[in-house]
Amino acid sequence: MEVFRELSQTRAFSYVMGVIMLILGLLITLSRSNWENALAIVITLLGWGVLLEAMVFLFLPKELLAKKYINLLENKTLYYLIAFGYLVLGAYLFYNGFVV
Repeated sequence: MEVFRELSQTRAFSYVMGVIMLILGLLITLSRSNWENALAIVITLLGWGVLLEAMVFLFLPKELLAKKYINLLENKTLYYLIAFGYLVLGAYLFYNGFVV
């Protein structure tokens, strides 16, 4: 949780994270923008999600970022639900990338 607080309080840190995420989101979206099968759809949606999150970090004022983003993650149930969702997404991508 401290990383999220630091991210919301330091504008330079959130700007650097936003730029890195913008580059990664553009790489994913531009290289994998197709809707042929389920895996391609998941990867494309992941790229668009990273792009959207990068825009939030880059253009949202730090007060609003701290108020909405950090207060949202203070809820432990929601925090663990989001973490579980990322775990399921990672397992799905791992399975399709290395097993299938």
